[in-house]
Amino acid sequence: MAVGCSTLRGEENTDNALEMAQVRFNVARPLNSPRLQPLKRPLETELCAADLAFELPCQKKFGDGHSAAKRPKLQLQQNSIEKKESEAPEKRTAGAIQLKPAEPDQPQTAHQHTNLGSLSSNCTLGDAVKAAMALFTEAFICYSLEKDRTDEDVASKFVEKWAAEHYAELKHSILTLLPWTGLEVATGGSYDVVQFQGRKLGQVDVSRSSTEHFNHFKKQLQAFRAGGERACACEAFCAVLAVIASRGEKAWMESFDVDDDLDDITKLPLCKTKRSARRKTAIREMIPKKMQEEGAGSFCESLLDPRSTHRITFCRGFAGPLPATSMTIRRMSLWDALQTMDDGGPLKGVAGTKKWISGAGRQFALQDLQFGHDEASRRARTCARSLEPDSQLRDLLRSKKPVIVMDTLAALAPRDICKSHRLSEIVQTELARVFQEAKARGEAVVFCLGTSEPCKLAEKVYLRPPLAVHGMRCGWLRWRDSAEVPWAREFTLYDRTAVCLQMP
Repeated sequence: MAVGCSTLRGEENTDNALEMAQVRFNVARPLNSPRLQPLKRPLETELCAADLAFELPCQKKFGDGHSAAKRPKLQLQQNSIEKKESEAPEKRTAGAIQLKPAEPDQPQTAHQHTNLGSLSSNCTLGDAVKAAMALFTEAFICYSLEKDRTDEDVASKFVEKWAAEHYAELKHSILTLLPWTGLEVATGGSYDVVQFQGRKLGQVDVSRSSTEHFNHFKKQLQAFRAGGERACACEAFCAVLAVIASRGEKAWMESFDVDDDLDDITKLPLCKTKRSARRKTAIREMIPKKMQEEGAGSFCESLLDPRSTHRITFCRGFAGPLPATSMTIRRMSLWDALQTMDDGGPLKGVAGTKKWISGAGRQFALQDLQFGHDEASRRARTCARSLEPDSQLRDLLRSKKPVIVMDTLAALAPRDICKSHRLSEIVQTELARVFQEAKARGEAVVFCLGTSEPCKLAEKVYLRPPLAVHGMRCGWLRWRDSAEVPWAREFTLYDRTAVCLQMP
């Protein structure tokens, strides 16, 4: 899946850097999804958030019982953004890393916080869920029609525009649904945070085939929905997040690719041409059925994987709380993390089997990228002859020790709102905290730079302070049978997978 980030304030050409940093972390599709995202395309939104506090101490897990309430736990403020150009964002500190994230041990209560708990909502749970799913359905239909008419890139840009035009409705829906999800709000910093852990509904097996995984996923989704009102609220909540987070670089509308469904529709009578009215009608009828079987959007997968933590931040402002960023992180072994990345991950050929990497004499290294060179040039990475085998990397690949996998990162506002409210500062603070706490816990962090220009992205974002101060490296994995033979021949530029890796 994918992600975005932003550079620090005060840098030269900040706006350009912001656009450059729209990246997708094409890592570890939850539950080994068979849907593979194109690896070499510019990635996701410019901003988002995450943290290593995997579960709020005050938070009840999805496995806990949840009784229906007549009123929401939290009373949310319902303010639109109609006058966003004239509204001044809250005064913040000078640097992104100076922001203070909310601490997980400081749960929200209605009388403590004037932004997320000041006004009451007259909307019932049923109405809130119905409105949210209607927004997602409409956006998904528009996306699918445009994808069928043109291609994925055009459809992604189209749904980004749609989300910007319906921003007030999407924001209202998020704030209306939040109290019904039963999630606690962590406060005490410069912005507020809610997060949840994926529910354990069965054994997660990354070795499943695509068909086996798809069938298993559908069973898990139905089991989750049987959890009652809170489960319905959480699914609708994630659905709206997927719409508002969609960008031209990455749309989050699909749990599984819609391509096969569109191909099947072309086989129906009077549906061969793209201008066919019957074909458009068939697509509109197909979307609700697909949502019922596969869930609403990519983010709903975080509800079903117990290894996954989904963290959402809210910016405080004079107009009320603004959904700011969404991030999912997962914990699994490094081998599993690499295997579940898009396009099969960076370990290919003979190195793509666990039996091979466990053999005696195997050596591994990270070939660091070099700045100032064209992506296709050999000088864009360190010379293979100078590579030194990394025994720590080899041991981590062979072990079951969990690492932190950056899975998705997305902004929850249109680009102009992100810029005017300086949401990039939240991104930097959240990402820096992930890296810092991972280092303190002795855990590695890994994610895939699924972009056409990984060198430029790494140079502008991930290899600069504050994100690089704990040893973050970006490059390509290399391997060989033993010290007596050269490093295995590298794959073509299109087939190589650039990764960011921070060792323990």
